[in-house]
Amino acid sequence: MRTTVVQHRITKMLVRIGIIALVVTFSSNFNIAYSQDSNKTRGDKKYEHRSTKKKERVDIIKQLKMLEALNLDESKSATFIAKLSNFDKRISENRKSNFEANRSLCEAITNNNKQEMIKLANQIVVLQDEFGKLNSDKTKEIKGVLNEEEFAKYVHFENKFMREFFGTKMEGKNKNAKKNKGKKSKSKKQRSN
Repeated sequence: MRTTVVQHRITKMLVRIGIIALVVTFSSNFNIAYSQDSNKTRGDKKYEHRSTKKKERVDIIKQLKMLEALNLDESKSATFIAKLSNFDKRISENRKSNFEANRSLCEAITNNNKQEMIKLANQIVVLQDEFGKLNSDKTKEIKGVLNEEEFAKYVHFENKFMREFFGTKMEGKNKNAKKNKGKKSKSKKQRSN
């Protein structure tokens, strides 16, 4: 009996190590892909495809790290991930619609098309209301799946992950900007000499 408990603990530890290895692999691949795609334009179809793939990778990393942090049993994990994925997909679609409406609104403003501006502005307000409702519904559904302690860990994880993720992305952008700035200043010095 004792050996099965030890074997179960070892198996759990190996699964966690595997998850951590996947997270490290995906995150390093994501950073490389992000730095290579930073000069693409948003209208480019290849950029949109790569951007979608990167988001999927980030979502996988986030879910793996979240499951590790929450330490849920298998059935609760499956229910939790299903609800979380459903809401994340709907929120992502809402963001995409909002982005497209904002882009169209910019064009309408540039073209001075007042009817289109009013229509798109109202559409954006509706999308923003839906976004808030989706986030509220997501929180209620997740709270229904998790107990109070797990929910507290979930809320903490969400905030921590976003800070760390966006902090890492911004650090990468700042490093690239500094490298490019250094190259520009060197070439200016060479021209002046």
